[in-house]
Amino acid sequence: MKRKSILVIEDEADIRSSLEEALELESYPVLTASNGRTALDMLDQYQKKDELPGLILLDISMPEMSGLEFREKQMANPEFAKIPVVLMSAATDTQKSAEFMGLSGYLKKPMEIEELYSIVSRYT
Repeated sequence: MKRKSILVIEDEADIRSSLEEALELESYPVLTASNGRTALDMLDQYQKKDELPGLILLDISMPEMSGLEFREKQMANPEFAKIPVVLMSAATDTQKSAEFMGLSGYLKKPMEIEELYSIVSRYT
């Protein structure tokens, strides 16, 4: 069975690239976006192909459209709302933010690779 892709929404290119590389090493197809607006456009395109990702890894602080704004827009679309989202943040209140946003989980930056793999395998 073909694995569903993981959408990584992260504005820092080095982090985005590292996550993409780590996930591809575990044979996950990866999509990347540098902000929430780009990610929503991608979701629109992949919805038309019936290929929505199976998981979203979401940074909270991004230019153009923050993680919180993205989450509000995601929840407004019933198909997008079905996709589990895991928050990624270096903030001390990451768990509280994830709970407030109704997310599936969270990862503290900097994250351990095994922690990343554990949470990804839980939702894919």
